[in-house]
Amino acid sequence: MAIIPAINEVNFEEIKKKVLLVQSFGSKWAHLDVADGKFTKNVLWNNPEELKVESEKWKVKIEVHLMVESPEDVLEEWLKTGIKRIFVHYESIKDFELLKDKCGAAGVELGLAIGPHIPVEG
Repeated sequence: MAIIPAINEVNFEEIKKKVLLVQSFGSKWAHLDVADGKFTKNVLWNNPEELKVESEKWKVKIEVHLMVESPEDVLEEWLKTGIKRIFVHYESIKDFELLKDKCGAAGVELGLAIGPHIPVEG
């Protein structure tokens, strides 16, 4: 079992500080929450270009949780950042095969998140 610290911030300077803190504790992963203010009420940091520049310096692997309205529209930019894993919300997906194929081609693991209001039945 691994504990992966989640980072929820509105600016990248705070994300950098927290990633370095996570790294100093010996964690192998950091989880970055991204929210566009459309899929959720919250707006969190959402700039893959900033991550692309910094992630190469970090020793932790980065996973990104996209809480965005249309993950297909922004996926390619996130895949260019050096992340190792990406989560998208089941209820926001329009084309799962597209997401799966692009993540597979980039060597990035794809995970599904499910909102608390979505019924899950076995």
